[in-house]
Amino acid sequence: MMYMFTVSSYSLRGVLVLACLAIPGLAERPKGENTEQFLQEHNIPITRQAVTAALFNEDATVRRSASHVLSNRWPKDAVGPIQEAMLREHDGLIRVSLASDLAQIGETAGREMLLSECHDSSEWGSTRVFAARSMFDLHDDSCVDAVLEILRSPSDPQDTYGKVDALQLMPSVIKHFSGQEYRNVMDLMMNALNDPDAGVRLTASITLGSLGDPSAIAALQAAIMTEQDAIVQEAMLGELKRLKTSQQGQK
Repeated sequence: MMYMFTVSSYSLRGVLVLACLAIPGLAERPKGENTEQFLQEHNIPITRQAVTAALFNEDATVRRSASHVLSNRWPKDAVGPIQEAMLREHDGLIRVSLASDLAQIGETAGREMLLSECHDSSEWGSTRVFAARSMFDLHDDSCVDAVLEILRSPSDPQDTYGKVDALQLMPSVIKHFSGQEYRNVMDLMMNALNDPDAGVRLTASITLGSLGDPSAIAALQAAIMTEQDAIVQEAMLGELKRLKTSQQGQK
């Protein structure tokens, strides 16, 4: 799977990033009745046999939806088929989605797969962060180090969403740190303000603004001075204003 974006395509991407920040997990998979409707629209009846068979459909989104429906409707019967599908799945994001469904119904194999995926440095960063998000949903912080590793790594122009997704998770990650470790994590986010990718810079500014830590003001001011993308610069200015307002409220 390959994600390639340029600054020229930024405006649409910015909308998507903002939407994902506002509604965590929105783009990961349809929920509840939406997954059943999706399967029906693909001529798959909502029966245990048909949904189980759909786990091996050629369409990756069908496989993902089938796993979600099966684990919610027939959790006792879902374990074996989903685990088999997960082990055969070649698409990393879909494999993580299946693992998440298994973990949500209490299966250790699902949690183990999520842990393996988030720490797999050969996997796409976006897939690793998806696994980390799923672990956070399970109240398991075992993937925190993997998220920080992605932020520390040089940007991959073929997988810029890895850093975008990691930055979106930072409000959940940073609460685990204090003192110098907290400062180190803040530095990672402030460094992302100068990332080659516009979407990463945008997300970094929004994340820093949402955290409300005035220590990021100087970094945002410096980034605004060098920012070449007018839309990103405008967003940075808005976040700078938010941080200054937060600073005034803390006095």
